[in-house]
Amino acid sequence: MGLDGRAGRIVSYVTHRRDASDSQRRERAGIIVLLKMIFNFKKTTPALPPRRLAELAPGQTAIIAKLALPPAAAEPLMDLGLVAGSRVLAVRRAPGGDPVVYRVDGAEIALRRETTRHIAILPVDEAAEVCP
Repeated sequence: MGLDGRAGRIVSYVTHRRDASDSQRRERAGIIVLLKMIFNFKKTTPALPPRRLAELAPGQTAIIAKLALPPAAAEPLMDLGLVAGSRVLAVRRAPGGDPVVYRVDGAEIALRRETTRHIAILPVDEAAEVCP
């Protein structure tokens, strides 16, 4: 099992030093194991592709999975509590269907479809399985 990039260079440096004592070699072996665990960690993802906040119907609740917005657009939303892991409720739609009012941390936020299609959500029951 090889490591790429920075982790590979660190492991290579640690294992190829000749001037080390036995205790240093044992310590380095422990470091190598830790580095392999850290850099080879694979995240598990839900089986279904994430839904978008734009797909949430009024009255439905979900958990924010990810904001795929530019920083200039994401920061004001994050300041209002729209961050990964927060619970969001679709409250109502405007008469034309856009924008939609969402409740997050007690605040009601009206967002247009062009913004909400960049926000990934997980249904509440599926989020409980992924984030116990």
